[in-house]
Amino acid sequence: MWHKGSLGWQIGIIGRYRKRVTERINKLIGSRFFAGYLILLIPLIHGSTPTSGPVFIADFEEGNISDMPGPQNSRRGKIEVVTTPVRAGRYAVKMYAAPGDKRTELLLRGEQWATNRGYDDWFDESKGTEYYYTFSIYVPVDFPNLRRTAVLAQWHGQNGNSATVALRYDGDTFSIASATQAPQHHDLKTDIPANKNGWNDFVFHVLWERDNKGLLEVWRRNSAGHFVKEFEKFSVNTIDDQNGVYFKWGVYSSSDDKGLNKPRTVYLDNLIIWGPDGRQNALDGVIDNDPPSAPRNLRVSTSS
Repeated sequence: MWHKGSLGWQIGIIGRYRKRVTERINKLIGSRFFAGYLILLIPLIHGSTPTSGPVFIADFEEGNISDMPGPQNSRRGKIEVVTTPVRAGRYAVKMYAAPGDKRTELLLRGEQWATNRGYDDWFDESKGTEYYYTFSIYVPVDFPNLRRTAVLAQWHGQNGNSATVALRYDGDTFSIASATQAPQHHDLKTDIPANKNGWNDFVFHVLWERDNKGLLEVWRRNSAGHFVKEFEKFSVNTIDDQNGVYFKWGVYSSSDDKGLNKPRTVYLDNLIIWGPDGRQNALDGVIDNDPPSAPRNLRVSTSS
């Protein structure tokens, strides 16, 4: 096996994912030669954050959930690709948590999570990486009111600790919470308006750091179609250990939440992750348009 980060390792990864990514780019620009050339420029070195363009897309336009290869759902939960409602394109994903079940989620594997379970590829959200995350969540009007809120998107610590950054929903409004701030699950911002029976578009900008060197910014698209900043905090802890985080979204409820005995459903669409230079692209509302091409698989692979 190639040593991780070596030239041979990079070439091997390019070869592994070349066909799938090339097909995606060819659909957009119609040039196989040009697409092949672009593939050679995709940053794949472990530990480095790409500087421009999307680095990951999960829009489910292949009609399945292969864009996000790590589902976590209970025995009675259900993950289903649907044609309505959709935020853009043809497909979205319905996430259903049955009464009594804590979670139905899709996840983007992190390094420690992946290696502990025998996977050889992951998405790098370790210490020092920086991303813009854009995604859309549809909340039905019959989503139950909850005592402790449901987590609809979260960046979970790979060490097994609670989410270092989380988007929560109580049946009426959203909130942003963090487990790296005292007290545990501290709400950083509450009473963020929710569009019930409609799509809610978010942009999270995170520098994953410890020792109060991280940053967190959050925008939500308002009824006029513009992104409005809901929260910002600089010099903050966004991770609680060196291993960083991994992203999950769907439905998660605490075991003592009164809403746990009720069915909970949300719809997900158009997760697009940009590098640190992706601010303008993320806030220009790419969710409304056909997104640029990006790898539909995990960006980093390990081999040693």
